Amino acid sequence: MMAYPTMFQCMIRSDGTCFHLRSMLNNAYEDDCVCNVRPRVPGSLGQDIPDCTSGEWVIGSLAMNIHKVSVFVFQNGKIKISGGSKSYQPEDDYEDWLRTKVIVPVMLVVHKLNGTLFRQDTLQWDLCLLNGSMTLGPLRNYRQLCTDICAGVAGHPFFESAIMPVCYQPNGWLKKRGRVCSVALRWSSSTNKKGSILRFDHGGRVQFFAVKSVDELRRAGTELQNWTFKLMH
Repeated sequence: MMAYPTMFQCMIRSDGTCFHLRSMLNNAYEDDCVCNVRPRVPGSLGQDIPDCTSGEWVIGSLAMNIHKVSVFVFQNGKIKISGGSKSYQPEDDYEDWLRTKVIVPVMLVVHKLNGTLFRQDTLQWDLCLLNGSMTLGPLRNYRQLCTDICAGVAGHPFFESAIMPVCYQPNGWLKKRGRVCSVALRWSSSTNKKGSILRFDHGGRVQFFAVKSVDELRRAGTELQNWTFKLMH
C-alpha cells in the first residue's frame, strides 16, 4: 500500500498586505464560513485574550477555523494553515490540490474579513510539514524484525537511525499499546535538516511525521516496504 498524506501545515508568506486583526475579529463573528474565532495574546499561540472588547489588549494573532481548516493570522502578515487531507485523491498532484482546494478558498475568506482583495498571482506559500500513514500488512516475528532493523540501520542507504520499541527495552512495558510498541526510523533530506521520522507497530501500521513533500513521503514508504520484505524473507 502506498504512503498517503494525512495532515498538513503550510505557511503563507506576507505579500505586503496589512491585516487589521481587530476589525477582522469583528467581521469573523458575522461570517458563516468562520467558526471558533479566538484572539491571542502577542507571542503566545495558546493564551486567549480574556476581553477583546476593551482597547487594553493588543491582539497578536487570530486563530479560527475556515472551511474546517485551522488558520492562524499573525500580526506580521503571515498566515499558518493546517488541516487534514481527507478529500485528496492519490492521482492528483498534492501541492496543486493543496493550493486550489485549501489555500485559495481560505485566503479568499481571510481577505474578505480584512476588507482587501486577494490576488492569486501574488500568492507565496511553503509546505512546512506533512504527516502520513500506510499499512505494511502482517509482520512475522515483530521483535526480531525490530532487532534486525536497529542492527542494520547504519548501513542503510536511506534511513539513518532506528530506535527499538519501548516495550522491548530494559524496564519497558510488555503490553502492546500504540506507539509504546513501535519502532522509530529517522531519515534526513536537503530540505529538512532536523530529519523526518516514521513509526510502525506490530500490526504493520505506519505513521510518518514532519515530512517535507509527498515525493519524500512515498519514497520513505517504499524504502520501508522493501527493507522489511527483505528482512522477513
